[in-house]
Amino acid sequence: MLEVRLALPRPHRDENVLLGWNALAVNAFTHAFHALGNPEYQARALDGMTFLQHRFLAPDGETLFHQLDEGEKPGMVAFLNDYAFFIEALLDVYTLDFNPDRLRLALRLTETAIRDFYDEEDGLFFFTEKGREDLFLRRKELYDAEMPSGIATMISNLQRLSVIFDRRDLRALAEKAMRAVRNTVTEDPMPFARYATAMLQEVGGAAEIAVVGPDANTGAADLCRKFLPGVVLMADERENPEFPLLSGRGAAEGRTAFYLCQDYACQRPVDSAEAVWKSLSFYIP
Repeated sequence: MLEVRLALPRPHRDENVLLGWNALAVNAFTHAFHALGNPEYQARALDGMTFLQHRFLAPDGETLFHQLDEGEKPGMVAFLNDYAFFIEALLDVYTLDFNPDRLRLALRLTETAIRDFYDEEDGLFFFTEKGREDLFLRRKELYDAEMPSGIATMISNLQRLSVIFDRRDLRALAEKAMRAVRNTVTEDPMPFARYATAMLQEVGGAAEIAVVGPDANTGAADLCRKFLPGVVLMADERENPEFPLLSGRGAAEGRTAFYLCQDYACQRPVDSAEAVWKSLSFYIP
């Protein structure tokens, strides 16, 4: 039977490479590395992100493509999910190498997503960009299904970026979106897990950790080996006024310092990841 089947014409196989699915894969490798410490997972996440940036980011540096046709040329323009998952991957891959360019790119793409997909009426995001003449109706995909909700992922991205760049306007957008779905999530939370997580984050507040000093990247990586829900983590060898969490946070006598903060108000710095964990339980919602 196998020989007969192999003699038949094979079904067509789609060779297109999709941004959204690959961004989710990059995220999976990032979290797998933090959980298991396998360096191959770290390499796959970093290599995957490099590939996505080189192949899916348009020359203007502010817009994305949805797919590579037959794995070669960029195809149609990106949908909301592509932006949401890619921005999330940028924020997570930052915790592998602490390259601030990833944060800057995530902010630029978020501003593009707000410009092209945001609905000011209810504070949610359309799945397709504005100006598409080939569509009769622009829909919004609310549910977490086989893929996470792009809207819920954007809410989480807005929350994180509002802390990283002290952008109160981004936090206000996240709050408006959560108010729009609050009753629906409360009545039937199962299909809205990511919304519920974002709401929990909003109620409990975000813990913020800044690691500054000569071994900042290593120290921050030590923190990532444990699950950090609701935590914004940043690291640099020296203070960086571009980012509020890293502004005015100096290393103590040349040693790496760990700052645990909330709303940019920090405890006295400590000198190890273990010391941070002793206090962190008070901050994680």
